[in-house]
Amino acid sequence: MARVVVIDDVTHTHATIGHLLNSRHQIIPYPRGTLSVDFVRENEPDLVFVSLDLPDVNGMELVSRLAEQPDASPVVSIIGDGEPRRIVAAVRAGAFDVIVRPLCAQDIRECCLRALAARARATEGAATDPELQHLIGVSPAMDRLRVMIRQVARSNSPVLVMGESGVGKELVAAAVHRLSRRSDGPFQARNCGALPEQLFESEMFGTEHGAYTGAVRRAGVFELADGGTLFLDEIGELAPANQVKLLRLLENGMFHRVGGTAERRADVRVIAATNRDLKNAQAEGRFRADLYYRLNVLPVTIPPLRHRREDIPLLVQHFSDDVGETDMGNRFSADALARLSAHDWPGNIRELRNVVERAAVCAESTPVRGIDIQFG
Repeated sequence: MARVVVIDDVTHTHATIGHLLNSRHQIIPYPRGTLSVDFVRENEPDLVFVSLDLPDVNGMELVSRLAEQPDASPVVSIIGDGEPRRIVAAVRAGAFDVIVRPLCAQDIRECCLRALAARARATEGAATDPELQHLIGVSPAMDRLRVMIRQVARSNSPVLVMGESGVGKELVAAAVHRLSRRSDGPFQARNCGALPEQLFESEMFGTEHGAYTGAVRRAGVFELADGGTLFLDEIGELAPANQVKLLRLLENGMFHRVGGTAERRADVRVIAATNRDLKNAQAEGRFRADLYYRLNVLPVTIPPLRHRREDIPLLVQHFSDDVGETDMGNRFSADALARLSAHDWPGNIRELRNVVERAAVCAESTPVRGIDIQFG
């Protein structure tokens, strides 16, 4: 939820913008130009709407003063006519955009979306730890996630990362590793859902020559992760028999390779991830309670994309850059961004990436329009 200051002596303006944006943003009205710069500085908004026709100050000068403040928020000017010279003058004074009365719902919403996207791009570098730069977003939900990552990184205990499919659980696990004391060690990742049940032991513990037909001597992933971190994705898909084997390994760090007798030890921190409700799974007998409590020492929950919609324009910028487009403002129109921001994203970040890349490549015109966005 963004903080939006509206500076206008016309109370109807406050009510209109508040009605159009209040469901998603906090509207802070201010009824005059006098002392409005101090008011904006004190409230630290993400966006400012300001009338150029205030009776007590020069609107152009006010826009200029607001725009030149340190860490200035985008300023959108409101004018009573569409005189081109006034629009140009407002932009030269520092306005991010200009809207003309009577206020139009689509203009307000699209202008707000563009301005907040610009604000997000401008503040991303300051808001993101260098080791967390792959976790894109400036929403409060992402700020809380970064705080949690830094906290659990200081420990050596197991971590359980929870979140819907496609939210970026491996990115979070890798960030925990990079910020931990084990950052110089290896980071190994395996997907339990893609690992055949009968191959779990050889993949996890390794094999000795002759253990079975064609077997060669090789280290398992637990041994390869010695001194570092092992990320086990989709832990809820692990077969019951293999849950027991993993529990034993976590309890003492001891194992032996398939076909071998020598006992081995590895110093490994385990980070597991799931998109399932493991508490319900253990209540239903599908997941061992002892393994659940062994893994769930430090829980980290990743919010779904629909709970941090303000990050979508910044993510669109990032994914658009990946396909060779560097100017989101030119590549994706305001109505395209509005359409993307309104979608619920059941596939989360993974789905958004696919939709953006498809639109960037397949759209017949630039910028990409709302009708060019295809879901599913």
